[in-house]
Amino acid sequence: MNVDNDKVMIQRHWPVNILMETVDISDEENQELIRLGEEHSKEFKHIPDILDPNRKGYNLLNVDHPVIDKLQAFIKSRTLMMMEAEGFINPEQYGIEVVSAARSHQHGERSKTHNHRGCDYVAVYYADLDVVEDGTDNFKTPKGRLLMTDPISQRSRALNHTQNIDIVPYPKFFIMHPAYLFHQSEPYLGHRTRYFFTFVIRIAEPIQHPFYKKI
Repeated sequence: MNVDNDKVMIQRHWPVNILMETVDISDEENQELIRLGEEHSKEFKHIPDILDPNRKGYNLLNVDHPVIDKLQAFIKSRTLMMMEAEGFINPEQYGIEVVSAARSHQHGERSKTHNHRGCDYVAVYYADLDVVEDGTDNFKTPKGRLLMTDPISQRSRALNHTQNIDIVPYPKFFIMHPAYLFHQSEPYLGHRTRYFFTFVIRIAEPIQHPFYKKI
């Protein structure tokens, strides 16, 4: 077989959109959000469905409070931004459905590698934590970072450790990404409780979904 490298073309299409920002929220509202999250978590402990399929359903956004109303409006606005970036035509015509949970990590705790199915986007708001990142990485010592894995790197073990996006959370940091991206958090190295809020977001398509038949 003759090889003509001049005729080979490699194109990269469809980049992954990840939204990140520092949230404009007052210290008082942030602390109130943490308090509400702690109160809500006392009644609804976070256990993944796959480990406890009979757990009682919960959603922090069902709490009646002005801070929760502001949080809901913020999540909707950022979801619309993501939809706009991803080419949705008239994003406002779509229904946006969200489940939210208040979470916390103590020193040494982490979230295992996972992705989400049955939804479109995942978001996390880090309300408070210790920032311990020192700017180095020896592949041995965890830094408490959030690690996002490039979907291409899932094809080969040879790409391990070369295609991660390493993100250092800090107080009032927000991130939203497609639900299919594998992500994990390294063991948290801080000593102040890391308070964060998760959002699983589903887009209800106005054209197709009313015609699905349950079987």
